Amino acid sequence: MNIKKEIRYLIFEIILCVFIILFGFYLWNNFDMESFLIAKSYENKEGIILDITDTDNIVLSNNEDIIEPNILYLHNISGNNNTSKLIVKINKNNELFKNNTILKIDDNYYVLNDLDYYNDKDYTYIILDEFTFDGYETKELSVKLLTKDKVNTDIYTYLNYEFITEI
Repeated sequence: MNIKKEIRYLIFEIILCVFIILFGFYLWNNFDMESFLIAKSYENKEGIILDITDTDNIVLSNNEDIIEPNILYLHNISGNNNTSKLIVKINKNNELFKNNTILKIDDNYYVLNDLDYYNDKDYTYIILDEFTFDGYETKELSVKLLTKDKVNTDIYTYLNYEFITEI
């Protein structure tokens, strides 16, 4: 009787070992090293994702009380600590926006024509502020767009801007 139990146990062990070997061989054969290397290259990637709430209800005014704030979310997608610059990107020929706009972010006012900027062939990049992030941290900023003078041009052309980040 004991011998029958030992034989069953031995057969079970052999079947389990064969199954593990075949399953391991299947995994080994179908492992995609190229996809693994691509995924590994993003492991320590530094980056900030930027998102802003609804921008359809924008009011252009210098009266801050009638303007509803939008929420700008900055999210660190890395587990590492990052420092990132918040930048406004506008068309190079949109001087009215640069000279006539004041951004209120949280409790800080940014007069765009007084800030540092740089140009490329098509765009002007105005550096607003620099933020430090812990790993996977999200910052929530309240943004209001104020104007110095009344805007008499095409609103779509005037409001052709976007927020970007630079690490």
